[in-house]
Parts: sequence; structure tokens; C-alpha cells
Amino acid sequence: MNIKTIKKSIFFVFSIGVSILLIWLGFSTLKENYSRDLKSIHQQKGTIEHTKVVLKRTKATGKYSIYFNLKILKIKLNTTNEVFYSYNNNQNYAELTRKLKKGIKVLVYYKKLNQDDVANNVLKLISEDEVLLTHESYKAKEYFAGIVMMLLGFLLLLLSVFLLKN
Repeated sequence: MNIKTIKKSIFFVFSIGVSILLIWLGFSTLKENYSRDLKSIHQQKGTIEHTKVVLKRTKATGKYSIYFNLKILKIKLNTTNEVFYSYNNNQNYAELTRKLKKGIKVLVYYKKLNQDDVANNVLKLISEDEVLLTHESYKAKEYFAGIVMMLLGFLLLLLSVFLLKN
């Protein structure tokens, strides 16, 4: 075998592995999203201590590092040390922060990110008189992410097979 064939084979195996990983992650996201029942997930009742929009800096690495500044809504309740986060695609939290004043009683349905982590994803948020964040909007974001991951996985798989043949 020559060097070119070895490089091509290594690239093919690596890209197949990444493709399978993306497809599996996408499928897992869709499955978890479809089977989630709000009755069986974490809930926390409490009074709002404070809410604020925080800037989270994330990094996408590759040949060059790219940084993204994301606005995320942070909610702290008086009944727990845990902090709850909600992400909105359009980065606009004005109406939500206006409704979430200090002292308002809320019920938070959330997904624990890690056992050790004190940050949690808000799935649904209910105040005394209205639903402020719906579970359906969270499911739509997760569903979209799962579909994108699966499509990228299949696209990479097709590209890998195409490049192997040429």
C-alpha cells in the first residue's frame, strides 16, 4: 500500500466514525425528546430571587478558534441553590424578564445537565397565572437539533463513500 491509500483509508474510517456518532446523537436526541414526560422530570417550586440575562461565551475550535457570545436567561429561586437557564434562539428576553419579577411564585420543570452541575435547562416555566415557557417550544428546539445532527451525519457518510470511490 502506498501513503495515499493509507491516508485515504484513515480519512474514510474517521469520517465513518464521525458520521455514525452524529447519526446516533441525532437519533438519541429525537428519542429522548419524543419520550419525555413532564410528570417524570425534575420540578422545583419557589419564589424568584432574581433573573438576569447573562452572556455565555462559547468556543468552536478548528483550524481557527471562533467565539460566540450567547445571551441566556438565568433564573434563581429561593428554595434551592440550583440555577436554571433558558436559551432563546432570537436572543430576546425582554418580555420574559418583564414578567419574571422578584417575588413571583413559579413552578419550573427542568432537565439536569449533570449530576454535579448546578445549572439546569428549563423545559417549562409556569408563574402564578400563566405559562411563560412551554415544553413544546423546548421540544421544537431539540427536535430541530436532532434532525440537523442526523442530516449532517448522513451527508458526511455519503461524502465519505463518494470520496472513497474516487
